[in-house]
Amino acid sequence: MNFPRYEFCEENKSLLQAFIKKANQCKSNIHCNHKEYNRLSKILPLAPLSDKYGEAKEVITISDSDEDCQNDNEITSLCKTINESLRPLNETVADDITYAIKEILETEKCLNASLISDLHSSKLNLDNIFQQLFKELGYESIIDFGQSLRSNVISNDNIILVYVKYLLLPQLELEYSDRSQENLNEFCNKYSDIVSERLSDHLLICDDKYSRSLLQFVDGLSEQFKVKMFKNLVTNCKNLEDNHISLFDTLQGEQVDNDTLNKLVEIMSKSADKHSTNKNFGKFLLKIIQLVGKNISTFEKPLNHIIGTHRSIWKGKIQKTYDELLQDSFLMSQSLRY
Repeated sequence: MNFPRYEFCEENKSLLQAFIKKANQCKSNIHCNHKEYNRLSKILPLAPLSDKYGEAKEVITISDSDEDCQNDNEITSLCKTINESLRPLNETVADDITYAIKEILETEKCLNASLISDLHSSKLNLDNIFQQLFKELGYESIIDFGQSLRSNVISNDNIILVYVKYLLLPQLELEYSDRSQENLNEFCNKYSDIVSERLSDHLLICDDKYSRSLLQFVDGLSEQFKVKMFKNLVTNCKNLEDNHISLFDTLQGEQVDNDTLNKLVEIMSKSADKHSTNKNFGKFLLKIIQLVGKNISTFEKPLNHIIGTHRSIWKGKIQKTYDELLQDSFLMSQSLRY
């Protein structure tokens, strides 16, 4: 992407000239901020400015009696005015890109390959751009943007990551729609690892109850992706919170490997006291015991602890199911012995 040089408007010439005069006076001062000077020198087109006004020492005579020199307060005010009027070039270009994306999506419903190429080949701060896009784009435009990304060959995963993080996932909190579900599932299919990682992080850091629409989207995931999500969440979960229980309940299916089950039962055992009267925890515990089935003896120690501390309305059914499975497991082991 080629960035244009910043051009100053005609009305600022006198202000800039006064600024240069004062800078020339102060450049040898021990209090001069050279770091700030170097930063400004990259932003201001100093060479073209010199061409227009000539070198400061040739066209400006600095003296104590110079009537054009303003006092320190005026110069301070002048510098502040210039500083506020100048915007970093990258910020201006980022605004232009945001505006272009919004306009194209609203009129044409898709982005051309060149604009997408400019995005992932630029040195701009994609996080800032996509955060701004979430504020600017409508619900349908976010989906159209996703479809445009999937339709192009994206060589830089960063653009997919920031789309998922700042547009796709926050949209799931707003409202449910079939088109959004399709967009989510398509990203899950094409960029499985990225979506799984970002969605897991998004779900685990949420302290409040998940929105109904978010759980509906999770429930609409493919069974294969649910298995992957369930494993990721259980593996990375440090403490089992109330909202995690409903999420795990939504994702848990029949295809759960032993390592994931071991980790899950371990987490539930650690938080058993905390959820001793939680009926959602009890309901989920019953499902896990039924899922364990004939392998119940493998989990006997942690399950004894969990069931022993549990006091919700599911207690009776949990205990009955657990005892029956243990008895069946014992009888089977005895029959194999003879």
